Amino acid sequence: AFTLRLPAPCTGVAASGDTYVAFTRDAIYSIPGAGPARNGTGEFFPPQTLYADGGCIDWRSIVSCGAGIFFQLEADKLYVLRPGGETEWVGEAVQDTLTLYPTIVGACLCSATQQVVFSCRNTTDDTGVLLIHDVSTGYWYTDDIDATSVTEYQGRLARLSEGVITLQ
Repeated sequence: AFTLRLPAPCTGVAASGDTYVAFTRDAIYSIPGAGPARNGTGEFFPPQTLYADGGCIDWRSIVSCGAGIFFQLEADKLYVLRPGGETEWVGEAVQDTLTLYPTIVGACLCSATQQVVFSCRNTTDDTGVLLIHDVSTGYWYTDDIDATSVTEYQGRLARLSEGVITLQ
């Protein structure tokens, strides 16, 4: 009873306040409406185009925080969808690194440090790096740590590398 159709296959979804944001490879859509409640009431309304010049290539690159929704628009481009619907290319400083490690296998916000962390792998999937964006300063950092997955745990970065979980 609660279905919604996008004009192309969905590549990821994020929450932004009271609205859902859905991504395809080619566009970004706002999905207004409360959606289904436990009692079966509520609905989603038709998607509204927020950005039509590109979308998200992989759901694993999506991170939602107060600064907006970060996502990978192309193999070498990280963007943020700001509150209010404007998109901004924020990853220009790390574009060369992202060209070498274009596959994002995980991303998270570390709330204690206000850093968005992207775990990136090369095309042969045998090595990787962490790309770190400091939301407070806008600066980017690269760490030569190869992680196959990342998440936040108690405000800090937890990463999986070679079967070992490390809390930073």
